[in-house]
Amino acid sequence: TVIDGVTNTTTTVTAGTNPNAIAVNPVTNKVYVANLNSNDVTVIDGTTNATTTVTAGTLPYAIAVNPVTNKVYVANFGSNNVTVIDGATNTTTTVAAGTSPVAIAVNPVTNKVYVANQISNNVTVIDGVTNTPTIVTVGTSPYAIAVNPVTNKVYVANQLSYNVTVIDVASNTTTTVTTGKRHNAIAVHPVTNKVYVTNQNSTNVTVIDGVTNTPTIVTTGKSPYAIAVNPVTNKVYVANYFSDNVTTVIDGVTNTTTTVTAGTNPNAIAVNPVTNKVYVANSGSDNVTVISPSIDTALPLTTAVTSSSLVNVAGISNATVSSAPAFTFTATSTYAPTAPAIRTVYYQVDSASGPWIQASGAGPFTATLPAQSKGDHVLYAFAVDGLEGGATAGSSGEGSGNSPMVGSVAAFAFSVIDPLAQIITFGANPGPVNYSPSGTFTVSATGGASGNAVSFTSTTTGVCTISGTTVTMVTAGTCTIAANQAGNTDFTAAAQVTQSITINPILPCTPGNFSATGNAPCTPAPAGSFVPTAGATAAIACAIGSYQPNSGSISCTLASVGFFVPLTASTSQTPCPLGSTTLITGASACLNLPLLNIDNSDPATVYDANTDAVLLTRYLLGYRNADLIANARGTGANLRDAAQIETHLSTYIPTNQALSPFDVDGDGVVLPMTDGLMILRRLLNPNALNVMTAAEQSAITANAKRGSLTDAQVLQRIEALKP
Repeated sequence: TVIDGVTNTTTTVTAGTNPNAIAVNPVTNKVYVANLNSNDVTVIDGTTNATTTVTAGTLPYAIAVNPVTNKVYVANFGSNNVTVIDGATNTTTTVAAGTSPVAIAVNPVTNKVYVANQISNNVTVIDGVTNTPTIVTVGTSPYAIAVNPVTNKVYVANQLSYNVTVIDVASNTTTTVTTGKRHNAIAVHPVTNKVYVTNQNSTNVTVIDGVTNTPTIVTTGKSPYAIAVNPVTNKVYVANYFSDNVTTVIDGVTNTTTTVTAGTNPNAIAVNPVTNKVYVANSGSDNVTVISPSIDTALPLTTAVTSSSLVNVAGISNATVSSAPAFTFTATSTYAPTAPAIRTVYYQVDSASGPWIQASGAGPFTATLPAQSKGDHVLYAFAVDGLEGGATAGSSGEGSGNSPMVGSVAAFAFSVIDPLAQIITFGANPGPVNYSPSGTFTVSATGGASGNAVSFTSTTTGVCTISGTTVTMVTAGTCTIAANQAGNTDFTAAAQVTQSITINPILPCTPGNFSATGNAPCTPAPAGSFVPTAGATAAIACAIGSYQPNSGSISCTLASVGFFVPLTASTSQTPCPLGSTTLITGASACLNLPLLNIDNSDPATVYDANTDAVLLTRYLLGYRNADLIANARGTGANLRDAAQIETHLSTYIPTNQALSPFDVDGDGVVLPMTDGLMILRRLLNPNALNVMTAAEQSAITANAKRGSLTDAQVLQRIEALKP
């Protein structure tokens, strides 16, 4: 369950089976949940609540985070080892531990991890760099562990020997401090160097002085089960399992206590020192008690803290990549009727009880902190006004002034994180482009939030060069452009990315295609034209007598016999009208001649069976000269002689007789007993074609037609001979 600290509204996030422990990385805003019975860890994105599952060992019981190295450590009770999770990749490494590890703590300063092994009565110390384990012997049944990163000491609560083992990491020595009975939890106040141990069966808390190891007993409710420290207010909160309350406060200075009611069987507790809120998990009533400790009446002298060193990071409040961030303190006094002048501001980091440092300036006040470690920090600050105590000039020295008024202490939480990454993204690839000498094109890219410009270089200068965003072509090939963006104090330099653009070579247009230069890119010749050769700069229109219906052609097609093409750039041929023909291919016009008026006689005998039909038959039978024309011509002033008739017939009965209009049955040859006979029979029938019966048509073609044409088609061909 995720609780909004401002509104106390809740959100439920699905985890594994029996979630047993939880840890937060405030730098990456990731939450890690150890699921005891599903043997895995649920990783929750603190911004979106999206989850990822990472496999751990058997019975993962406890978990801790090192925010500096972004490593997560899981103590696996059942497999006697520790799973190390890389927070960046979620990859895992396994490190051997003792028997039944139940608690784990991290010192982010030294990068050491401490694992309490309940059954083997020892602590496994893991080097965070090498993952090398070392064993330190402690008391009986170590159940809880805590680290003071300031003193570099480790405190181990031993449940069955009723004591705490203090490990001095610097000297690798141990000291034993006697406590109450059955420890369930231990907590350290690094500022006051106090250690707090819950004694479940003794109904009290042992307070250990971190300097002298002297224990002090503070009485609590029944079965103190969990404990948490607020280092800002120096208050300690104890969850009393069987008293259904929280002992609040153990005052860190006086050890006096106050009791606040919680739910049933409180068994876990946590503090937000920034908001001064306490969260108590009540296992018996299935809820969480949120405690907002009362705040004393605010002083009329306050200090607001701001910083110009902060960067905007989703999920992390007040993040800075500077280890020595700068801060500004703005002090405000509302004393009435007259507000004294504010003299200065004092501050310190991660403590409110150490030496205070005076800020610079005279309002607003400023400070630049010394180098801070990666992770979470709290800056404390307060202002003082100008009512200095002291004697008035000329007085007896008794002192008529007032001591300076100290304002309320402001707490400003911030996190030191690694510099933010930048990513470069190229725009749309401009390629492929066609090469032209010194031709250009442009590239584009967007970078990260540092504000630094994205710069471009060519890694293939033999193919292309670049100036700004303009790429100049050198030759055809693959042009590769690299993009870079510098970093600054807040952002790392972006990783170099590249974009490859294909520059096509100069290729001549193939036959059937053309361009203004003769080279690619090329355009297909349009219908009605052709391109016969490669490298053409223009298409050629089809001449009269030819046509081309398709684009991209290398030639035009001659008009077929019986068809004509009268115009250039034509896409089709036109059939000759009835009564005309072409005799040859590639004609631009049809011949409209009386082909069957072989003797060129006058209208009385223009188409006559006794003249024209006889002349045709004789010619086909091989008659020539006088034998051809004997008693076979009609009347008229312009009769053809034998030579003229032979010329006429040889013209229209060429060697390739399939082209002859006298091949009326379409069998590819002109014969006297087929074509000649059918023409004779037609001329002997005086009826017009449109009134002839089917029987009459069959009588004309009977036993004479050899081609595949119908009777009607044969007669239409004969009619075409006599327009």
